[in-house]
Amino acid sequence: MTIKDLEAKIQWEDAEYGSYEGCLNMASHILGNDFRVSFNITDNGSGPQLSPAALEVFSYFINVGEPMKKAVSSGLFDHFMQHADDMEPPTELLENETETEANIRHFGIKNPEDAIKAAKLSWVHVSDDAGTTPGVEIDFNVPWDDEHGAKFFIYDEAEIESNH
Repeated sequence: MTIKDLEAKIQWEDAEYGSYEGCLNMASHILGNDFRVSFNITDNGSGPQLSPAALEVFSYFINVGEPMKKAVSSGLFDHFMQHADDMEPPTELLENETETEANIRHFGIKNPEDAIKAAKLSWVHVSDDAGTTPGVEIDFNVPWDDEHGAKFFIYDEAEIESNH
């Protein structure tokens, strides 16, 4: 399926203030589950259309495969380790165990592969608003931070940022 085929399947709605909102349900063998993609774009006067730049970054997100999984897995593991170092363990410490070690033991996350297995893709949002750089936001529900989860932002193939 091409990116144009996907674009044709987006269900668009008029939003207030000169923009459109859309959604598309997709499956991901890379990120592990079905997910909903939401879109927010500025109305350029010709109806709902993603810009070439937004199509390019969205295409990168859905087609990149293993490099994306590796980058996101690594980012999720970094996110976990930052929380493992900072949070009080939900279980009692074993003899001579640090709080970080107790968190690793409790959540069973020892590497990036464990981190992505524990995370559940929550939603994907494509932003193509006037005056901003088109990008894709990927949100995960994670057991070590159930209040905020973990977020990643993709602006192009060279730039994947996380929220931690």
